[in-house]
Amino acid sequence: MKARWPSHAGAVDAAALGQFEQLKELVRGVRNARTEYGLEQARKVAAVLVVSDPELRSVMQQELPVICLLAKLEPSKVSVASSAAEASAAAPAGGSVSVVVSEGLQLLLPLAGLFDVAKELARLSKQKVKVRLAGAQRQRVRSVLQYGVFSESMDAGSTTAQLQPCFFF
Repeated sequence: MKARWPSHAGAVDAAALGQFEQLKELVRGVRNARTEYGLEQARKVAAVLVVSDPELRSVMQQELPVICLLAKLEPSKVSVASSAAEASAAAPAGGSVSVVVSEGLQLLLPLAGLFDVAKELARLSKQKVKVRLAGAQRQRVRSVLQYGVFSESMDAGSTTAQLQPCFFF
């Protein structure tokens, strides 16, 4: 049996494709913010979507269950607003993280309950120690390059060393 290869003869709905791209960008923005703030993968968060275009706002409202599923948002704590003023009224107190997805589409993630303060402070203090150690190591490398070799009596935790000039001929 012979048949023609299927062709793309139908009309393409450019508006629907554009709305779908906006939806993809919104989900990507939420996922990036979740990763940047180190949220647990299973944790569902609240959000406020600011959509200035009425048609896109209607589409986002209709697709809210899909957005919540893909972006791991808490459906009961997600709202869609038409302006930043309306969004700030809908957002809980304590500030929020703003993610501009595209022109006319913005995402607000409330900071309250977004991350555990104690865990974040512990993570930042570990990062501070790593930065200090990296700085000390760079200083050691500069000293070796400038003076030659380290003395054997150098302590591992010390940031200064007893260096002796070494000349190579």
